[in-house]
Amino acid sequence: MSRALGPVGEAIYAILQDATLQAAATGGVYGDVPEEPSYPFVWFELLGDEDIRGFGTGEIPEIELRVHANSLLQTASEAQNVCGYAEAVLRDATLTIDGYTQAGKVVYRNSVKLPNQTLFGVKTYEVVDIYTIWAERN
Repeated sequence: MSRALGPVGEAIYAILQDATLQAAATGGVYGDVPEEPSYPFVWFELLGDEDIRGFGTGEIPEIELRVHANSLLQTASEAQNVCGYAEAVLRDATLTIDGYTQAGKVVYRNSVKLPNQTLFGVKTYEVVDIYTIWAERN
């Protein structure tokens, strides 16, 4: 198992501090769901870090990034709009990852709409954009 999730998470958090995204996500951008969020807000999660290097030495983890936008509006428009700003920052981005060199670019994969989500007892509309990141251990 790779140890890339921590450094990749720091790189993602740094790139998501974009002023335009921050203006759209007035509740903030987080590495986890805040306990008492303001809306709309963005949070992200990193899943898996399967080593895809094949033969040889070293380590090239493949990491799935999920960027969530939560809105109080009961339509997809606001959450999709916020995810659009995140996508503008992330799609084909080059990350600075401590201890790793990014292999390729951040690749957008899919978007999932999740209406009628309940978060801390509050009904929200959530849109999740899914990306893939590869990083080679230095």
